[in-house]
Amino acid sequence: MELLGDSVFIDQLKSEHETLNKRIEYLKKLNIVARIVGIALVVAFVLTILGVFLLGVGKMEGDAMAPSISNGDVILFYKHKSVYNVGDIVTFKKGDKQYVLRVIAIEGQIIETNKNDEIVINNHVEKDKKYLEKEVKEKVGISLPYKVEEGKVFVISDQREIIDDSRIYGAIKVEDIDGKIISIFRAKDV
Repeated sequence: MELLGDSVFIDQLKSEHETLNKRIEYLKKLNIVARIVGIALVVAFVLTILGVFLLGVGKMEGDAMAPSISNGDVILFYKHKSVYNVGDIVTFKKGDKQYVLRVIAIEGQIIETNKNDEIVINNHVEKDKKYLEKEVKEKVGISLPYKVEEGKVFVISDQREIIDDSRIYGAIKVEDIDGKIISIFRAKDV
């Protein structure tokens, strides 16, 4: 009789052992899921911090910067830059419009044109770029030579015939710049 009782007891132990193993496997899977969720939350938090405080995202509207940045391209910009260099592409808001333009002169530099209407900055000719196409000269709002004031930069579109830049309203304050473009995602790829 005892053997029969031992057999039932052993079967019962095996059953409990299998149940415990299933629970252990379930807890392992749950632990993995909890870790994945935890990592996802940390990544989301870090991306939120980056997005709110360090990086910005925008969409290029218009062809002022083509072919560097085309209409519809998504731009990623670094928000906390306070010193800009010639050649940087920056984004800023003026009125209700968001602009994306290239810095061609920084504080203290003097902008002029030569007899060929090429841009001259501190006696250095910017090759292959006209300051103005002849058909838009009457729209210019500043006088040349123009000295960029302290704390400002002179921005201009890569498409010189699109004249909605510093040639109209003068240099912009560095503090008004939202950020420097650090990456471009082509509209056809987005």
